[in-house]
Amino acid sequence: MLSRASKRYLMVGDKLPNITLPYITSSGLEMTSVHSLFSSKKSLVIGHPGAFTKFSTNSQVPDFQKALPELSEKFDQVLCLSVNDPFELGHWKQKYGIQLNMLCDFKGDLTRVLELGLPDTEFFSFCCKRTLVIIKDTKVLGVSAENSVQYTEKTTPEAALKLYNSVFN
Repeated sequence: MLSRASKRYLMVGDKLPNITLPYITSSGLEMTSVHSLFSSKKSLVIGHPGAFTKFSTNSQVPDFQKALPELSEKFDQVLCLSVNDPFELGHWKQKYGIQLNMLCDFKGDLTRVLELGLPDTEFFSFCCKRTLVIIKDTKVLGVSAENSVQYTEKTTPEAALKLYNSVFN
């Protein structure tokens, strides 16, 4: 776990901290280090405020699931990031048949260091912004984020492809 004194915000080009987080796949729950998860891979991370939220359940995640074949041509992996605990995310994944793997940042360590959190003073608790993050070999290469819990054109699959093209072309 990162100590409060060692936390710093990451910028594009910085490497992710090597923290361990719960990771949910179709095979179940496992603890994984961020470096092992993102090492030697081109990844798209979709941040969302939380399981069972209206826009995540009805729009954002279904949109990304539909776009998964096209996104998989560009990325080695596409996964969701949320500050929910792994049990809630696992239940949400199962209930709605979500194919995307889930990175459970339930303590908010990764969300905070990426400056992707929404304050608990405005929401019921600390949560992740709707976000797109492109990571290659543990390095942050591109970020697009909403400043609210709304789901808009800044964090759609089309925006992910535009961000990909701006980073890699």
